[in-house]
Amino acid sequence: YMRTMTLEADVGLLIGILESFSDAIDLLPGPMERKLIDEAHRRLSFVLSESNRRRNERALEYKNADDEIREEIDEENEQEDEMIGYVGSVIKSMVDLSKGDYLPLFHSSLHSILWQYLSPKSSEGQQAAALVCYDNIIEACEGSARKYAEKFLPVALCYVGNENRHIRQAAGFGVGLCALSLGVEGFAKYTQGTLKTLLPVILSKDARSEDYEEATESIIVSVSKILKQQRQRNKQVVGEVLPMWLGALPSMEETEGPVTHRILLEFLEDPSCPIYGPKNKNMGKVLQVLGSIRNTEYADEETSAKIRALVQKISAGLGNAAMTNLVRNLSQEQRANLL
Repeated sequence: YMRTMTLEADVGLLIGILESFSDAIDLLPGPMERKLIDEAHRRLSFVLSESNRRRNERALEYKNADDEIREEIDEENEQEDEMIGYVGSVIKSMVDLSKGDYLPLFHSSLHSILWQYLSPKSSEGQQAAALVCYDNIIEACEGSARKYAEKFLPVALCYVGNENRHIRQAAGFGVGLCALSLGVEGFAKYTQGTLKTLLPVILSKDARSEDYEEATESIIVSVSKILKQQRQRNKQVVGEVLPMWLGALPSMEETEGPVTHRILLEFLEDPSCPIYGPKNKNMGKVLQVLGSIRNTEYADEETSAKIRALVQKISAGLGNAAMTNLVRNLSQEQRANLL
């Protein structure tokens, strides 16, 4: 695979080679040897450099081209973007096996090229591919990637409101990964600014539109993880944000939704938690969320059991009349899930 990727000039065929190479790495029983990683990096660097060269040549041609030629150039550049995404897949396969040991090898070879793709001047495909690449590296290396996380966080925050849904999703998910990598103390100083940037995105009018649904779910997951992490370290900030976070729930994402809802239950089980609002004014929303997720794929068995116990406790505390009043505003399905 490594030999052919530097010999193949057809971008479409190169995409297939990179995909197969990534799949082959995934089948390895352990990390690749350093000399093989260095060789892979050398060839991937060549592939990216050649892609940049071709794109620059097309940019010069584009200036004086007619509409038909420009359309062809746009299609060729889109294919280049797809190819860069598969370079990222190869990197993900390598870092998943080597974890933190991969970082110095990546930093000395591919980092400088891929980081340039995060520039506002890069194509949307380049930006999305680079964001996903750094997401994967930070996720796989966790605390070992703290230096990357600290540098990547402000870049990701710049892109969380991007109109391109792929860019928005990769950036939003990456913010949460940065928080986990930096840890409670390392992320503490970024908590307020980060939440201030993320919340308007998940509460915007188009947050649940078809275009942005998946991106919104990714950002909700990041907000959830930050709130849990900073619950004690940044009590005031977290307390102010909780009701707004509640307003963006439930999370209808099968993989991360249950994670978010486990975090929600941790907060709700504390009767003094600010999430309920003054005089329990948010109780209706709380019940609506719980009724939407209990006994569904968005809540695991333990969470569903805790929801039942919590609702019984809430009902006892409010009294039958108040509880009946609140439940009346729920859908039939939500009421059935709760009662």
